Amino acid sequence: MLAALYRGTAVLVPVLALALLPWGWRLAIGVLAGGALGASGLLYFDRMLANAIAGGQGKRRAAVVLLLRYPALLTALGALVCLGLVNPVGLCVGVGVIPLVSTVLAVGELATGRHASE
Repeated sequence: MLAALYRGTAVLVPVLALALLPWGWRLAIGVLAGGALGASGLLYFDRMLANAIAGGQGKRRAAVVLLLRYPALLTALGALVCLGLVNPVGLCVGVGVIPLVSTVLAVGELATGRHASE
């Protein structure tokens, strides 16, 4: 299911960016940046969860990465928005692709009778 979520996001984000290009390149770049942000956050969470389930070592490293990740991310996003390189609405649209794709996948599985446990 997670692979399908990544594929759906990888398809929908560029399509949305191209569709929104007539409203400005900053909006399109914002959608791409927001989609990358959402996908990277999901990938990070997936790796962190898999490491915790497997009983992986490196709890200290994980804590340091977690503490540094968000301030660095907020600094980078703030710089992009403050310098006018991306549109904040585009960022929100791009990040919003992940819940949209996951909802579509879940409804599709319920409609076809397939479940992740099978």
